[in-house]
Amino acid sequence: MVIEVADATLNYDSDDKLRAYERGGIKEYWIIDVGKKAVNIYKLPPQEHNYARESHTYGVIAPQAFPDVTVDREDIF
Repeated sequence: MVIEVADATLNYDSDDKLRAYERGGIKEYWIIDVGKKAVNIYKLPPQEHNYARESHTYGVIAPQAFPDVTVDREDIF
């Protein structure tokens, strides 16, 4: 799992870095979008080579590898 905090680097983090992590087989990639106060979560489904994306602007989130470890999105911002 990789977590990036993106403000000025959002375009780079959600394009070049995302593709590099996807090719590298990183199972989960979170981008914390400071400007929109959102957490974009990219998950690599089993047997797939492309990320599935979720965007969270409220609520509780958890990494897929540790579902019992939760974070309230409000606590990030």
